[in-house]
Amino acid sequence: MTDKAPSADKPSEALINDIKLLLQSGDFTKAESQLLDLVASGPDHEEVLYMLAVSQRYLKKHPLALQTLDTLKRLIPDHSRAYQETGHVYRAMHNPNAALNAYSRAVQINPALEASFKAQIEILSATGRAAVTGQLKQQLQTLQALPKPLIAVTDLLSQGKLVKAEQLCKAFMQKVPRHIEGMRLLADIGSRLGVLEDAEFLLESAIEFSPENIQVRIDYIQVLRKRQKNESALAQATILLAKDPKNPQFQSVFAVESMQSGDYDTALETF
Repeated sequence: MTDKAPSADKPSEALINDIKLLLQSGDFTKAESQLLDLVASGPDHEEVLYMLAVSQRYLKKHPLALQTLDTLKRLIPDHSRAYQETGHVYRAMHNPNAALNAYSRAVQINPALEASFKAQIEILSATGRAAVTGQLKQQLQTLQALPKPLIAVTDLLSQGKLVKAEQLCKAFMQKVPRHIEGMRLLADIGSRLGVLEDAEFLLESAIEFSPENIQVRIDYIQVLRKRQKNESALAQATILLAKDPKNPQFQSVFAVESMQSGDYDTALETF
């Protein structure tokens, strides 16, 4: 999903907003009817399909909702909210394992989906698997601690809407210039846009302000590698591994950077 020009076949914004109001007021039958008319009269449109699936779930037309979501996922394979909605449908059908799979895929694509984190924790706790919810709870707490503008930036990034994400992130950083996650997200946007020098500077600064931030250091290593600064990337990977020599992720990062630097023996020993 990326920034793209609006299609001439796209339903009018006024009509979409009218249908959203129907959903908000709980008139799912009328919303479904109007959405089905749109589906029948034009090409597949992501927002129409998504709202149709929501309507069908609330009307307890669960098989139809899943069919609609399958159509949406074929149209946009990385549509995170389609997977989240699939989780909601399976949960309503009392199929917790299928719901868990859908919610897990949703947050892999989009780590800003609070409802999917909460649903996984609730399902696991209700099915005797509360012991494995620790990481999910930590991820949820991290998400909830973020300022709302940065949650929105994360959401936009997951949709590939880089221009909007950059505008929102820069506006936030003008008010809070040393916010570590804000710096990391802005660097991520820069990296995706190919502005690697700016991304490197942001991450280098973020590490100076927060040297124990693991994700910032990993992102920094990745940008250094992209800029072919293999010696610097290996130095950062060495620092990372020293923090926890038995951590499989740190070992993997160190092995990759060793290999990039030509030290294949160390890389093979570490993998």
